[in-house]
Parts: sequence; C-alpha cells; structure tokens
Amino acid sequence: GSGRYFPKNTHANLFITTFTGDAYKESEPISLCFYFSQFKSVGSLSNIKSVNSLVSVLASIHANENNFDNAILLNSSGNIAEVANANIFIVKNNKIYTPPLAQGCVDGTMRKWVSNQTDVIEKVILKKQILDADEVFITNAIEGLTPVNNIEDISFTYFNQADHLQQRLINLSLDP
Repeated sequence: GSGRYFPKNTHANLFITTFTGDAYKESEPISLCFYFSQFKSVGSLSNIKSVNSLVSVLASIHANENNFDNAILLNSSGNIAEVANANIFIVKNNKIYTPPLAQGCVDGTMRKWVSNQTDVIEKVILKKQILDADEVFITNAIEGLTPVNNIEDISFTYFNQADHLQQRLINLSLDP
C-alpha cells in the first residue's frame, strides 16, 4: 500500500490461486553445483517461502549457466541451507540428515513428510560432509523426492533412500 517502507496501515489483501498438479512419479537424478555469490540469510523469516526469492533465482541462473540442474545455497555462516527450490538431505552410513530450520532452510511440507516417514537427524551440514555423503536427495511439494547423481565433479551412485521414499509417495498419491 501507500507509505512505501512505512505503511500507512497494516491491512492486507489475500489472493489465493490453486491448481491440480500431476501425480508424483519416479524422479530422474539431477546434478547440483554450489552457489557462492550470495548467501541465504538466517532469521525468523528464513523458513517461510515468500516472493523474496532473489537468492534462489540467482542461484538457479548460475546453475543453468554452468550446465547443472540446481544449486546448493549456503547460509551466512557458510553451512548448507538448501537448494534453490527444495530442501536437501544427505545419507551417511544409512542415517538421513538435513539442516535444522535454524540454518535458514524453508520449512517445507515435503521436508516434514520425509521426517514423519523415517528417522531424520537435523544437524549442521558442511560442504565437506555433503561431498562425503553416500547419497544426496532434495525434496519439494511439486516433485516429491529427487535423487542427486553429482555435485559438481563428485558422483553419487546410491539412490536407495530417495527411491524408496519416492515410491511410498507415489503409492500414496495413487490411493483413491
């Protein structure tokens, strides 16, 4: 409304649109790169998906220009936060890890779903740890779970957790 950065009132209008998406399906593994030009801020608004997505847009452009499917966002402390459009998980020694919300990641619905389906440990994830993982996957409400086959020049060959959880999601979306 009027008032620019100091609004004359705090009333808001709400406009909601919906659409029916496609059913979940098996996901093809994707490639990731790191995005170092900007960092995801950490604060009380970090966990909310909003139109303030410039860092994600810039990261997606960077990934595309460098022939990757998506980009890993780091927070202002240099820790893994998420990817441009999804939450991120790593698997090491059959344990699943994801950054805690305090690291600035979006509080995604699919992140919650995965945490409700299996044991997920929230912990700070460093660049070295993600590159040393046995498996990496990302989640969002549109695609479900998507396995990662490489992060820059590091390859991953195991997709067991991602494939298993994605199949469970597919089966749920097929139920009448």
